Amino acid sequence: MKNAFSFPALREDERLDRVNRGITLIQKKQGLTFGTDAYLLSAFVRANPNARAVDLGSGTGIIPLLLCNANKARQVFAVEVQPSFADLIDRNLRLNGMEGRIIPLCADVRQITSASVGG
Repeated sequence: MKNAFSFPALREDERLDRVNRGITLIQKKQGLTFGTDAYLLSAFVRANPNARAVDLGSGTGIIPLLLCNANKARQVFAVEVQPSFADLIDRNLRLNGMEGRIIPLCADVRQITSASVGG
């Protein structure tokens, strides 16, 4: 994992949270934050280190981060329609050294095709 202190300054409306020993997460101070449901959903996923997955409505990217950190998938596409959160996903994956493993896509899920996710 990259050193969080070398990461560019947080934006005024953001905070930096330590999720576990492997993940540090930038989140908005107000609004969407991760909770127990992200842990439970990622724990439910059966490990397949060669699998590719898609997280629709990815928010901060916490589920792809948890899956990749636990080596439950080789690659996860994090789809988010809101540009500010798609940017947040991108910064979170870079903060946690997950470039290439997590692919952020700013798109409406109704517009996603297999070509969009490399299929």
